[in-house]
Amino acid sequence: MTRSRTTAAATVLVADRRRVTREALADALRVAGYEVCSTCADAASAVSDAARLRPDVCLVDVDLPGGGLTTVRAIVTAHGATRVVVLASAVRHQELFAALRAGADGYVLKDIDPERLPTEIDAVLDGRAALSRELTAGLIAEFRALSVAPERANDPRRSKQ
Repeated sequence: MTRSRTTAAATVLVADRRRVTREALADALRVAGYEVCSTCADAASAVSDAARLRPDVCLVDVDLPGGGLTTVRAIVTAHGATRVVVLASAVRHQELFAALRAGADGYVLKDIDPERLPTEIDAVLDGRAALSRELTAGLIAEFRALSVAPERANDPRRSKQ
């Protein structure tokens, strides 16, 4: 898939604990027309390179050595214009919520189709969120549970024991 944007290639920093994952993501992004400005294996390198290179988007492994969510928070705090998408190996809703609270613009699973990844990155560059489809149903269920819980707690029909 080739990018259709006519503007300069967006710069992307890839931070993942596994070299093979970093390389696969970087290769897929280059093929799609992005400029991969850095690949990092730990939090300190990701935060340092983000400060030095000011990428448009950072892809950050939630399990990055040194703390994936700490990395997200540091990048977002220091460089508000940089968008951050968290990479995860599995569907974990509490982790998704923590990533969003840390300032992430998206949360995608690492097994994302390489042809879909540019769509998710373009979404965050356009001010939208990136979210793996597998997470949507759980997110809706969690939202409903949070919305219903206070109503049920205040229901006068509930007996107080």
